[in-house]
Amino acid sequence: MATMPSRFDLIGNSWKLHDQKQSRLMERLKALRSQVSLSACMCHYDPSLAFLCLRVHYIDDEWEKHQKNIRFSPINPSCNADELSDIILRPLKNGVYVARFSALYWMMHLPKAQWLQMSKLDSRKLNKVAADQSLFVIRYATHLLDRVMQLGQDEIDKFMKKPAKCSSAVGLIPSVVQYPNCRYSPSSKEWITAEEICEILEHFHRHMDSMHNSPCPVNFYDMLWEVKREVRCEANFYSQGGFAYKDEGFSNMLKKMQQKFKEHREVCFFHFCVPIVMDPRYRLEHIKSSVLLISWESYRHLDTEIEE
Repeated sequence: MATMPSRFDLIGNSWKLHDQKQSRLMERLKALRSQVSLSACMCHYDPSLAFLCLRVHYIDDEWEKHQKNIRFSPINPSCNADELSDIILRPLKNGVYVARFSALYWMMHLPKAQWLQMSKLDSRKLNKVAADQSLFVIRYATHLLDRVMQLGQDEIDKFMKKPAKCSSAVGLIPSVVQYPNCRYSPSSKEWITAEEICEILEHFHRHMDSMHNSPCPVNFYDMLWEVKREVRCEANFYSQGGFAYKDEGFSNMLKKMQQKFKEHREVCFFHFCVPIVMDPRYRLEHIKSSVLLISWESYRHLDTEIEE
């Protein structure tokens, strides 16, 4: 039978884990070159000890030039929204970047009214120039879904540009300056593909509207995972279906959506997974049960991915 570690050992191990994560974060800061995204979450390793985790996902050249790093901050689990805001802003002020960030995404074990109050700290309070030069970008729960939906919207734009170029004034324009596709309009097959894309985007919009009213990380996680599962099932159906249902254009677009999920899942799902694992009502089993629905291979490698 395993022995329960003492409270002092637990606190000591928590500090070690804190230092390891801080060191790993700083290594990432030095290695990455891109736009910055900052997320925050509350980690309860002990009932009397909690950490505010500030995680930077991408770093740009300006950040690396100044060699500024945001630190993890130990906090009191009972602190209110104002105290938590001060803790978050302090390292930003020390880094002289407080005027250049637009917003933080809050994933805290706080009453909904409190973190809604905290989320008012956003780019709308900044002037337009400061917002355009923002170093930190918003990472809401819908960020990944936005990226996925943009693929479908771009595909729709390709179809819509073709008939838009066929105006009544085309005959008056010299052939030398006409658009290459000025006399071309989408085929019936392309219209069908566009209609299918619109239907799935409409479904995603419903998910996005629901996310804004979701009360906890589990709801966010489940909704995003449902979208991921739906994209996968639709892609398999349209690529493996019979002649009557096979739509190569729509299938290729769905595969691009799958790839987008794969590329950005670590950035987005970190917001949800940490609070879920720390919550005694769900723990890791909730995440494992979702992964198992997708594929056994993903489930088998989940522990390795979590360690990384």
